[in-house]
Amino acid sequence: MLENIVGVGAVDVMVSVDSTEEVVVQRNIKDTQELTDETDKDGGKRHVTQYTRDGQIVTYESSGNEQPIITKKIKPTVRGVLVVAKGAENKTVKGLIVDAVEKGLNVPAYRISVVPRKQSQ
Repeated sequence: MLENIVGVGAVDVMVSVDSTEEVVVQRNIKDTQELTDETDKDGGKRHVTQYTRDGQIVTYESSGNEQPIITKKIKPTVRGVLVVAKGAENKTVKGLIVDAVEKGLNVPAYRISVVPRKQSQ
C-alpha cells in the first residue's frame, strides 16, 4: 500500500509486536465466599473471609476431538514500525508515510521510523 503513495518508490516494512495472538477460552467458573464472625466469651471478636474460585474450560466435540470454546482472540500490540522507502528523503513524502502507517496500524508516530532507501548502483 505504501508504494502507491505519490513520491514513494520501493518499500520494505518491518513491524515488531509485543507478543503473539492471545486466545481467550470459555470457562465454567464457580466462586465461593464464606464469611465467619465469632465472638468469644471474653468479648474478643474475629472476622474471617474465605474466597475460592474454581473453573473448568468448556469444550465441544468435533470429529472425535475435544476442542475448547474460544470466546475471543486478542491481536498482538504493535511495538514499533520501521519503513525503508525510496523517496523518504523528501519531508512531505516521509510525512505521508508516517501518517499512513500511524492510521493504518493504529501506532503513535513516535513508534514509527521512516528512513530513505539507498540508491541502487
